Amino acid sequence: MKRLLILIAATLALTACKTQQPALEQARHGVGLIAELEANLAEYRRLQNVTQGARAAQIRAQRDAMSLIEVNQRRDARARAAAGDKQGSELAARLIVEADAIAADDAEYVANLAANEAAMAALMAPLPSTRNAATEAQSALAVMGDQLTPEERRAEAKKWFDTVKAAVAKNKEAIEKAEAQASLKGGM
Repeated sequence: MKRLLILIAATLALTACKTQQPALEQARHGVGLIAELEANLAEYRRLQNVTQGARAAQIRAQRDAMSLIEVNQRRDARARAAAGDKQGSELAARLIVEADAIAADDAEYVANLAANEAAMAALMAPLPSTRNAATEAQSALAVMGDQLTPEERRAEAKKWFDTVKAAVAKNKEAIEKAEAQASLKGGM
Protein backbone atom coordinates (compact mmCIF):
# COMPACT_ATOMS: atom_id res chain seq x y z
CA MET A 1 0.00 0.00 0.00
CA LYS A 2 2.83 2.40 0.84
CA ARG A 3 4.43 1.70 -2.53
CA LEU A 4 1.18 2.54 -4.27
CA LEU A 5 0.85 5.81 -2.39
CA ILE A 6 4.48 6.71 -3.12
CA LEU A 7 3.94 5.90 -6.80
CA ILE A 8 0.81 8.07 -6.89
CA ALA A 9 2.63 10.94 -5.15
CA ALA A 10 5.55 10.70 -7.60
CA THR A 11 3.19 10.66 -10.56
CA LEU A 12 1.38 13.70 -9.23
CA ALA A 13 4.63 15.54 -8.64
CA LEU A 14 5.75 14.91 -12.20
CA THR A 15 2.44 15.60 -13.95
CA ALA A 16 1.09 18.40 -11.75
CA CYS A 17 3.67 20.91 -12.81
CA LYS A 18 1.46 22.85 -15.17
CA THR A 19 -2.06 22.83 -16.59
CA GLN A 20 -1.97 21.97 -20.26
CA GLN A 21 -2.42 25.00 -22.53
CA PRO A 22 -5.29 23.46 -24.55
CA ALA A 23 -7.23 22.92 -21.31
CA LEU A 24 -6.69 26.55 -20.29
CA GLU A 25 -7.74 27.80 -23.72
CA GLN A 26 -10.81 25.56 -23.75
CA ALA A 27 -11.94 26.88 -20.36
CA ARG A 28 -11.42 30.49 -21.45
CA HIS A 29 -13.22 29.83 -24.71
CA GLY A 30 -16.12 28.30 -22.76
CA VAL A 31 -16.40 31.45 -20.64
CA GLY A 32 -16.59 33.56 -23.78
CA LEU A 33 -19.18 31.32 -25.40
CA ILE A 34 -21.39 31.43 -22.31
CA ALA A 35 -21.18 35.24 -22.24
CA GLU A 36 -22.17 35.39 -25.91
CA LEU A 37 -24.98 32.90 -25.32
CA GLU A 38 -26.35 34.93 -22.40
CA ALA A 39 -26.34 38.10 -24.54
CA ASN A 40 -28.23 36.30 -27.30
CA LEU A 41 -30.70 34.82 -24.81
CA ALA A 42 -31.33 38.25 -23.30
CA GLU A 43 -32.09 39.67 -26.75
CA TYR A 44 -34.34 36.69 -27.50
CA ARG A 45 -36.26 37.23 -24.25
CA ARG A 46 -36.64 40.93 -25.08
CA LEU A 47 -38.02 40.16 -28.55
CA GLN A 48 -40.32 37.47 -27.13
CA ASN A 49 -41.71 40.00 -24.65
CA VAL A 50 -42.42 42.47 -27.46
CA THR A 51 -44.05 39.75 -29.57
CA GLN A 52 -46.01 38.50 -26.60
CA GLY A 53 -47.28 42.00 -25.90
CA ALA A 54 -48.49 42.39 -29.47
CA ARG A 55 -50.15 38.97 -29.41
CA ALA A 56 -51.80 39.72 -26.09
CA ALA A 57 -53.18 43.03 -27.39
CA GLN A 58 -54.53 41.34 -30.52
CA ILE A 59 -56.16 38.48 -28.59
CA ARG A 60 -57.58 40.92 -26.05
CA ALA A 61 -59.10 43.05 -28.81
CA GLN A 62 -60.60 39.97 -30.51
CA ARG A 63 -62.14 38.70 -27.28
CA ASP A 64 -63.51 42.14 -26.41
CA ALA A 65 -65.07 42.39 -29.87
CA MET A 66 -66.59 38.90 -29.55
CA SER A 67 -68.11 39.75 -26.17
CA LEU A 68 -69.53 43.01 -27.49
CA ILE A 69 -71.00 41.28 -30.56
CA GLU A 70 -72.71 38.68 -28.34
CA VAL A 71 -74.22 41.40 -26.14
CA ASN A 72 -75.39 43.40 -29.16
CA GLN A 73 -76.94 40.31 -30.77
CA ARG A 74 -78.99 39.61 -27.66
CA ARG A 75 -80.05 43.27 -27.44
CA ASP A 76 -81.08 43.33 -31.09
CA ALA A 77 -83.08 40.13 -30.66
CA ARG A 78 -84.88 41.58 -27.65
CA ALA A 79 -85.56 44.83 -29.48
CA ARG A 80 -87.02 42.98 -32.48
CA ALA A 81 -89.14 40.82 -30.23
CA ALA A 82 -90.31 43.89 -28.42
CA ALA A 83 -91.01 45.67 -31.73
CA GLY A 84 -93.65 43.10 -32.61
CA ASP A 85 -96.14 45.72 -31.50
CA LYS A 86 -95.76 48.99 -33.43
CA GLN A 87 -97.13 51.12 -30.63
CA GLY A 88 -94.38 53.30 -29.13
CA SER A 89 -95.63 53.16 -25.56
CA GLU A 90 -95.96 49.41 -25.59
CA LEU A 91 -92.48 49.19 -27.07
CA ALA A 92 -91.11 51.42 -24.32
CA ALA A 93 -92.84 49.30 -21.65
CA ARG A 94 -91.36 46.14 -23.12
CA LEU A 95 -87.90 47.68 -23.26
CA ILE A 96 -88.24 48.70 -19.62
CA VAL A 97 -89.08 45.08 -18.79
CA GLU A 98 -85.96 44.05 -20.71
CA ALA A 99 -83.81 46.66 -18.90
CA ASP A 100 -82.78 44.11 -16.27
CA ALA A 101 -81.73 41.66 -18.98
CA ILE A 102 -79.79 44.44 -20.73
CA ALA A 103 -78.07 45.32 -17.44
CA ALA A 104 -77.25 41.61 -16.94
CA ASP A 105 -75.77 41.52 -20.46
CA ASP A 106 -73.60 44.54 -19.62
CA ALA A 107 -72.46 42.89 -16.38
CA GLU A 108 -71.66 39.70 -18.30
CA TYR A 109 -69.64 41.74 -20.80
CA VAL A 110 -67.59 43.30 -17.98
CA ALA A 111 -67.13 39.85 -16.37
CA ASN A 112 -65.98 38.45 -19.73
CA LEU A 113 -63.43 41.26 -20.02
CA ALA A 114 -62.10 40.50 -16.54
CA ALA A 115 -61.94 36.76 -17.30
CA ASN A 116 -60.12 37.49 -20.55
CA GLU A 117 -57.57 39.65 -18.72
CA ALA A 118 -56.97 36.92 -16.15
CA ALA A 119 -56.56 34.30 -18.89
CA MET A 120 -54.14 36.56 -20.77
CA ALA A 121 -52.07 37.18 -17.64
CA ALA A 122 -51.73 33.44 -17.08
CA LEU A 123 -50.99 32.79 -20.76
CA MET A 124 -48.36 35.50 -21.19
CA ALA A 125 -45.85 34.56 -18.47
CA PRO A 126 -42.38 35.97 -19.26
CA LEU A 127 -39.48 33.68 -20.13
CA PRO A 128 -37.28 32.89 -17.12
CA SER A 129 -33.84 34.47 -16.90
CA THR A 130 -30.75 32.33 -17.46
CA ARG A 131 -28.34 34.96 -16.16
CA ASN A 132 -27.62 33.23 -12.80
CA ALA A 133 -26.96 29.82 -14.34
CA ALA A 134 -24.74 31.37 -17.01
CA THR A 135 -22.79 33.34 -14.40
CA GLU A 136 -22.24 30.19 -12.31
CA ALA A 137 -21.04 28.25 -15.36
CA GLN A 138 -18.71 31.09 -16.35
CA SER A 139 -17.26 31.24 -12.84
CA ALA A 140 -16.62 27.50 -12.81
CA LEU A 141 -14.96 27.61 -16.23
CA ALA A 142 -12.96 30.74 -15.40
CA VAL A 143 -11.32 28.94 -12.46
CA MET A 144 -10.24 26.17 -14.82
CA GLY A 145 -8.78 28.77 -17.18
CA ASP A 146 -6.31 30.06 -14.58
CA GLN A 147 -2.93 28.52 -13.92
CA LEU A 148 -2.60 27.19 -10.36
CA THR A 149 0.32 28.29 -8.20
CA PRO A 150 2.70 25.60 -6.90
CA GLU A 151 1.18 25.98 -3.41
CA GLU A 152 -2.34 25.46 -4.80
CA ARG A 153 -1.14 22.42 -6.74
CA ARG A 154 0.45 20.93 -3.60
CA ALA A 155 -2.74 21.59 -1.63
CA GLU A 156 -4.88 19.95 -4.33
CA ALA A 157 -2.47 16.99 -4.57
CA LYS A 158 -2.48 16.56 -0.77
CA LYS A 159 -6.28 16.74 -0.69
CA TRP A 160 -6.50 14.09 -3.42
CA PHE A 161 -3.81 11.97 -1.75
CA ASP A 162 -5.62 12.13 1.62
CA THR A 163 -8.91 11.17 -0.04
CA VAL A 164 -7.31 8.16 -1.73
CA LYS A 165 -5.54 7.17 1.49
CA ALA A 166 -8.81 7.35 3.46
CA ALA A 167 -10.63 5.30 0.82
CA VAL A 168 -7.87 2.65 0.83
CA ALA A 169 -7.98 2.44 4.65
CA LYS A 170 -11.77 2.17 4.63
CA ASN A 171 -11.70 -0.56 1.97
CA LYS A 172 -8.95 -2.43 3.83
CA GLU A 173 -11.03 -2.32 7.03
CA ALA A 174 -14.08 -3.58 5.12
CA ILE A 175 -12.05 -6.46 3.66
CA GLU A 176 -10.73 -7.43 7.09
CA LYS A 177 -14.25 -7.31 8.52
CA ALA A 178 -15.59 -9.45 5.66
CA GLU A 179 -12.75 -11.96 6.12
CA ALA A 180 -13.48 -12.11 9.85
CA GLN A 181 -17.16 -12.75 9.20
CA ALA A 182 -16.30 -15.40 6.60
CA SER A 183 -13.98 -17.19 9.02
CA LEU A 184 -16.72 -17.16 11.69
CA LYS A 185 -19.21 -18.69 9.27
CA GLY A 186 -16.64 -21.23 8.04
CA GLY A 187 -15.78 -22.31 11.61
CA MET A 188 -19.37 -23.22 12.48
